[in-house]
Amino acid sequence: MFQQKKFVIYYLVCIPFIISGAVNAGFSRYFMAIPFIVLALWISRSKLNNALLFYGTIALIVVVVFVSHTQTRNPLLFPIISGGQIEILRDGYQITYEDGSGGFSNDSSCDSCITKTKVSKGDVHKVLGVLMGYPDFGEKIILVTDIGQFDQYDYAPVVGDEKNIRLNKPARAAWADALGMLMAWPMAPIMVFSLPGFLAQYVFSKP
Repeated sequence: MFQQKKFVIYYLVCIPFIISGAVNAGFSRYFMAIPFIVLALWISRSKLNNALLFYGTIALIVVVVFVSHTQTRNPLLFPIISGGQIEILRDGYQITYEDGSGGFSNDSSCDSCITKTKVSKGDVHKVLGVLMGYPDFGEKIILVTDIGQFDQYDYAPVVGDEKNIRLNKPARAAWADALGMLMAWPMAPIMVFSLPGFLAQYVFSKP
């Protein structure tokens, strides 16, 4: 009985990690959920010997794969794609490069641009969709509007820089980002071992 309860707990632990793979917007998508998928299938089939649980797990996997591959069309994960709008915060241009990427610029000269659209402060444009980019293994959400694309830097710049556009809705659901962080589990040991060093640096750096 104890052994069975132990495997039930193991199975339940696997579930949030599997679901996390569905909403993870990082470049790894559900890849880091595969060990938990295999473990859940093995437990339900071999250890708990529960056919209903086994086939339920398979159904969950199908849903995870589907949600993962259709993320950028899901307003629950990207609220901005349902009734989303951007507001231009300064006069400038929406520029588009040869590869289709684009963003805001206050510079009228752009030799590498294929299109350049004048925009004015206060202009409002509809968001038609989102695209995901993965620079340096990070992630960024690119907004596709009725006049072209806007980079994440335009609405979420680095500290010290000003926004070029304002959104009327979040680009990404906070709960999805939080749940998707479970897919960073391989980094947990590194973070744990690095914590004392970070704390020591913080303490001794104080005047």
